[in-house]
Amino acid sequence: MEQLEELQSLWQKQRLLIGEMARYQDKQLRIATAKTVAVAVFLIPFFWILANYAHSPLVVGGVLWIAASVIAFMFAYWKRQFRVSSLDFAAPSREFIATAVARMKEQHRLFGVPFLVFVGCMIAGLNLTLLGLSAGLAEHLIYTAEVAVFCWIGLRIRERCFRRESQPLIDQLAAMEDDLATR
Repeated sequence: MEQLEELQSLWQKQRLLIGEMARYQDKQLRIATAKTVAVAVFLIPFFWILANYAHSPLVVGGVLWIAASVIAFMFAYWKRQFRVSSLDFAAPSREFIATAVARMKEQHRLFGVPFLVFVGCMIAGLNLTLLGLSAGLAEHLIYTAEVAVFCWIGLRIRERCFRRESQPLIDQLAAMEDDLATR
């Protein structure tokens, strides 16, 4: 009888965690949508530059490089979004939890090396555009530093948000996985 009560308790916890994962997914979806809109707004001035400086191959190349970099990163960002519906609910509990944790961490890993590559591509495209606009060295340095600083600030904010929003859920899932391992 005690084992049945333990099993009931365990399934109650799992149902609660699935609800928390669904709320987490919904919040992440709203954030991703807002970021996508912000990125689209961010790209508008670049297309204005493209329309007004179409005669300069460096400007065209730089703007298209930036646009391609942004689109590629946003595609990867959306592809790595955590979705409860993509989890295999028929899998054994420990496997289900391990997969959920791995997917949540995967979403966060995008902001490691892939993000640095993205920032490098943005800076390269920006400097190519500035070269086509005959900008001076000071402008190149200022804009490059500006992009680097904003990206660094963005990473710090992202890390804080991950620790505040994702890590507690990952910890709960890991605790449940440990609980299952001891049974």
